[in-house]
Amino acid sequence: MVIRNLPATVLQQVDPITTKRKPAVIDIPPLHRRNALRLLLSLAGAGVTLAVTRKLAAMAAPGLAEIEGDVRVNGARGQPRQIVAPGDRVTTGPGGGATLVFGNDTFLLRERTDVIFPVEGNTAERVLTVVSGKLMGVFGKQTLRMETPVATIGIRGTGAYTEVYPDRTYFCLCYGKAEVRSRADPAYVENLDTFHHDAPRNLYADPARRGGVSMEAADMVNHMDEELILLESLVGRIPLFGPNPIEMPAKEK
Repeated sequence: MVIRNLPATVLQQVDPITTKRKPAVIDIPPLHRRNALRLLLSLAGAGVTLAVTRKLAAMAAPGLAEIEGDVRVNGARGQPRQIVAPGDRVTTGPGGGATLVFGNDTFLLRERTDVIFPVEGNTAERVLTVVSGKLMGVFGKQTLRMETPVATIGIRGTGAYTEVYPDRTYFCLCYGKAEVRSRADPAYVENLDTFHHDAPRNLYADPARRGGVSMEAADMVNHMDEELILLESLVGRIPLFGPNPIEMPAKEK
């Protein structure tokens, strides 16, 4: 299985539980390939600089940066550059996908995804609700709590990828810090601190069916560094992949 619009890169769709590979196609929005990736490569060469990411940030207005297929905001069809307001619900249908900028955070929604964005208020913590589907996000320094039917995750200034199913949540803290708590076993908490996809986790809705296990280590599946680089660039940042310089993807032939 290859990623459309990024032919030099191959990504296989993997089940987070069994790690069995299955046929799938994941679409990367055209903005990423035609504009962002080429600009990064042409200006940054082998690395990313803050000046380059600021150029990309100027390209991305708040709201829906790219949409493909069936993308809806509060039930109505989404439009390019449409603002996603606090409390809005964004959904993608089969074959749909969206990239969007929400304040200092940016998101990539894959197909069949349902997300409710945080309501801004006087509380110190914002809540991002991932009802279902597959979501990548890179986050500014403000504290945020991600909620799924199975997990509660406190994050700040991180990059993360999650897949949400009725019976489980897959969560990869791509870099940064997070407090991960199982709804099925609230007393069990893991405080993660990662540089580069070091501690993916599966969290289960019914631990009794898994021998009492509510959370366990998992493989890093179904997402790529290039996606994180591009999402961060849309708000003028670079991913915090630890002390080593970021290596850019190879140029297209």
